[in-house]
Amino acid sequence: LFPYTTLFRSADHLLNNGFHGFYAAISGLDVFAALFAYHQMPAHAADEYADWVELEKFKAVFAVGEVMREQAIERLATFARNGGRLVVVGDAGRYCAEKPSERALKTRLSGAPNVRRLAAPQAEAPAPGEASRAGKQFDVKTLEDTLRWAGVVRKVTAEGQEFECVRKTEADGARVLLAVFRRFPGPYENIWYDDKVEEKWGRKSAKVEVAVPSDGQWKIERFHRDTREIATAEARGGRVRFETPPALVAELQLFRLTPVGR
Repeated sequence: LFPYTTLFRSADHLLNNGFHGFYAAISGLDVFAALFAYHQMPAHAADEYADWVELEKFKAVFAVGEVMREQAIERLATFARNGGRLVVVGDAGRYCAEKPSERALKTRLSGAPNVRRLAAPQAEAPAPGEASRAGKQFDVKTLEDTLRWAGVVRKVTAEGQEFECVRKTEADGARVLLAVFRRFPGPYENIWYDDKVEEKWGRKSAKVEVAVPSDGQWKIERFHRDTREIATAEARGGRVRFETPPALVAELQLFRLTPVGR
């Protein structure tokens, strides 16, 4: 899976909030989780020490973390000045670890044409409830406007915000594989018993749109548990649309899309 966006995060809690390093406190973890769980963005997470990650390969970089090293700040500024699309989330880069009095990232981005600012996630989590480590979601319209500005086009989406989905192709590139997961809220103790899960949340289908290599007829199969053909659908404009079988909360379904006649 090649992600469309990357998340640049900073462990600023080590510097400004009690000097603890538990992973749940890493700046940007909530943004990373929210992008995938609520907004169906296959984001890639890289911290400020991951110099081997080539920012230029991504449609957009989301910068998160109030305190950053000077090297990280300069790297983001260079990326934006050279044409990269940079999304500054909340107070990202407000302070420089080496120069605490400097308003670091804002100052260095002055005049850069490819920068947008996005408020940190503040809206309540969508149904069925809050995902682990992602207490809030972004304003949907604002985020979608930002993604269009960055030229991001998702290769798979499920209608609404209740499903997570991931797409990949088989080695020959001809067949498409798809995972669709109905997200569950809170701790995993909520989903120990299927009968209780169904009683609380019921079953729900997802209307899925997925990119395929060519137009024409595509056979859609679910290939795990009760393996069966779901439908045959017509691809137009390189996109196939179909509806999944009803799923419980926390149920994963795997699909294979094959061009008819192959």
